[in-house]
Amino acid sequence: MIIEESTSSGHHDYGYFRMLEEGFDVTVAAPKKKPLRTVVHMPFGLDGTWDTFQELPGFIIVPDASLDEIDPSAFAALVIPGGRGPEHLRVDNRCLAAGCIWVQTREAVVDGNIVTAGRRPDYDVWMRAFVSLLKERGIKPA
Repeated sequence: MIIEESTSSGHHDYGYFRMLEEGFDVTVAAPKKKPLRTVVHMPFGLDGTWDTFQELPGFIIVPDASLDEIDPSAFAALVIPGGRGPEHLRVDNRCLAAGCIWVQTREAVVDGNIVTAGRRPDYDVWMRAFVSLLKERGIKPA
């Protein structure tokens, strides 16, 4: 799992603990191995007066490794939680960028090796499709 400052707390937590629940070892990496603050998105804000969402500070997560310490070939899968964190990652040369077309759907979108979901609260459809893809490809827990 690769995270960065402002990764969604909910996306991280759901993906991280869902993979552990399946029996997979999870390594959390970031551009630098330093404490990172996640964010929590509150639809319509805490008081219900926002038109979209309010972003609040989330948990602080200390990654297991920096990207420089990671050998990508040693891993079977990659999870990139949402939030604003991926915006920072997409300009880091150590993270490959993939072209995409936005699809608005409540279902997970599977395109080759990539599984995405539109937004919160679609954590369940995202991880269900991701775990199914791993099983279809014969990737088993450690």
